Amino acid sequence: MFSADNPGMEGMLRRINARIDQATARQKRAEIDAVAVGELWSRAFKPVAQLPAAG
Repeated sequence: MFSADNPGMEGMLRRINARIDQATARQKRAEIDAVAVGELWSRAFKPVAQLPAAG
């Protein structure tokens, strides 16, 4: 849950395709798909180079 008057938080959540609904007059609720967020994260932080395997 987050404050209903926090457009920055809502914008960030919408960028990761969270489902947002009004929980109370002052709070909103966000539901996040963890698999989708993981895929976005892995694309955003792809390693530039692979380190050699230890051994």
